[in-house]
Amino acid sequence: MKTLAAILLEVEGFDAATALLQRSAARLRATPSARLSVLVTLISVQLFADLGAALGTAEQAMAEASASADSRAIIEVEALTAAVRVLRGEPVDIHALQGRLQVVDDPGANRRAPVYLAQALAWTGHSAAAIAAETDELHRAVAAGHLLAEANACQGLADVYRLSGQWDAAETAYYRWADLTSLMGTSPTTIGAYADLGWMHAARGRFDDAVEVATVSVENTKATPVWHLHALVRAGFVALVHGDLERAVDRLLAARDLACGIGFLDPGALGFHDDLVEALLASGRLADAAEDTPELYYGGGTNRRSCYRVRTVSNPSAPSAPDAPDLLRAILT
Repeated sequence: MKTLAAILLEVEGFDAATALLQRSAARLRATPSARLSVLVTLISVQLFADLGAALGTAEQAMAEASASADSRAIIEVEALTAAVRVLRGEPVDIHALQGRLQVVDDPGANRRAPVYLAQALAWTGHSAAAIAAETDELHRAVAAGHLLAEANACQGLADVYRLSGQWDAAETAYYRWADLTSLMGTSPTTIGAYADLGWMHAARGRFDDAVEVATVSVENTKATPVWHLHALVRAGFVALVHGDLERAVDRLLAARDLACGIGFLDPGALGFHDDLVEALLASGRLADAAEDTPELYYGGGTNRRSCYRVRTVSNPSAPSAPDAPDLLRAILT
């Protein structure tokens, strides 16, 4: 979903948006709460293109939040910092963060901390907890009539449903997210999550739709590095399961290079890396595959999800996913 950070990045470009927010933060040193809000936006901008810079700003914001003794500000920045570290591939104590969020006075007064936590839970494979957190946020957003928050919650739910194999629920949430995004005047094709619909189409054998979505996503996300990375990864998967090995290798190699540029500490630990190795092997590039395989096995545990994807796609007799939850059904009717 396009937040202020995403709009700044698209309109100004990364360098100009970063410089603008840094100048604003410098002018607000006498107003700590306003300065902290600008720093949070700066982190969100940096997340799209430079994870190392995002972590540096997050650490600075954490120091200033701690000095303020504002418990809600501290937990918000702590949750955002955890999300940055998870993206970079650093260890994070998610359960401890959950515990601290629960004891903050009136955590609902600022909804960003639960949103950041839900994202980190999804990225670290805590599916049940992520679904619970995102569903709670969706209930709140629908009750309040807050379209942006509802769209963000649908996007988060769609991703965790997809990762946990609940594909019917995932598609329902993705389409609701796309409808809300269009309703608010933004083309969903410019946002990385749109590429997940291509993944869903490919996983369910709808290859014409998958290729169309993947192609549009790659083309329309070029202005935003993290979203473009997302689109390249999904397009690589689409090409792989469609049998277009040359395109799969091209997309996934481009994704790996972009991940290195953005600041992921270990691209070999990212979920798409086993797709890359498989595409290299299938296209006969054994030396390249052998070079990349050690990164796959020593990079981390996230690759198991991608292995599951490939196995499931190749098994048409796999059981169908459960229906979408009642709340998601009710939203669409």
